[in-house]
Amino acid sequence: MKNRNADELYRYWNELRGRRAAPERNDLDPSRFRHILPDVFVLDFDADLKPGLRLVGTRICSLFGRELTGEQLPSLFAASERNDILRLVKSLAREESAAHVGLMVTCDDGSRFPADMLLLPLRHRGVRSQRMLGLLGSSHDLPIFGAAADFLGLISVRMLDDDTMLRTPRTPSLQVGVPPADIISRKGHLVLVDGKRR
Repeated sequence: MKNRNADELYRYWNELRGRRAAPERNDLDPSRFRHILPDVFVLDFDADLKPGLRLVGTRICSLFGRELTGEQLPSLFAASERNDILRLVKSLAREESAAHVGLMVTCDDGSRFPADMLLLPLRHRGVRSQRMLGLLGSSHDLPIFGAAADFLGLISVRMLDDDTMLRTPRTPSLQVGVPPADIISRKGHLVLVDGKRR
């Protein structure tokens, strides 16, 4: 993973949770990662596990050319991939699993560049599937003027083990064609994917 900010946030989250599946939302100390807050977002799940953007960093909002707080995370993705990202995020929330998502950003002028998304579950007052800490960033220069991001496209998903660091993964990347959003469960280095054969 080329995005150092994502690597740093994952290390902080992993350290914070200790032996727990996920840390408490109130355990987070934003001053520990204040320099990357513009790339950070927090998801809030409703009763149906729909992921709403509760807090969104300024660089992410600038990338899309609008305020994103209150929108649903899948609305940032290509229409054909919204169900995939919704199913992935719901699965991560239920399983309290972390993932790195490889993305392609398509701008309204047709330009494209790769980006990374990190999804890290949080508990809220002891309850799972309530919050998720995320990061959206790129090792490429983000557009400052002119073009705004039109939509995100899925490239790959990598589940992160309890002791996996982003630069030294122990689990293989799952290509979107598998498809990764059909992940049913995870045990160590094994991932069970719904093959949709009925």
